Amino acid sequence: QAMSGAGSNVTQHHMLLLLIQLLQERHGSQLKLDRRVHAAQQFLDDHFQRPISMAEVANVAHLSIRQLNDLFRHQVGVTPHQYLTEVRMKEAFQLLEQSGHSVQRVADSVGYSSLSAFSDRFRRHFGKPPSHFRRLST
Repeated sequence: QAMSGAGSNVTQHHMLLLLIQLLQERHGSQLKLDRRVHAAQQFLDDHFQRPISMAEVANVAHLSIRQLNDLFRHQVGVTPHQYLTEVRMKEAFQLLEQSGHSVQRVADSVGYSSLSAFSDRFRRHFGKPPSHFRRLST
């Protein structure tokens, strides 16, 4: 199955995040993130259900937004914003497949106040609209 350039980028991001997660689980203490990056990552993992500003994340990490972006990208492989999008899309996909919730409720659950913004982001991320995955499970 041939993938478009955008699709392969998405796949690369997913594979990178999965690899990082597996390495962290396997080598826990050996793969130490900078404590500021870890604080930012933990904050994103804990609060992705609501709107988050990068200024808020930078504040938690005690860094400027630029420092946070540079350090996070260097250690995690993506920017904090890209990481947040990955976390939200992964959760949204699971909710659509498993919960039977409306697309609006899923969007609300992963921090999007706008259904159209969520649908656009989801379509760019997975190549199909959220309703496609919801229909598959019903």
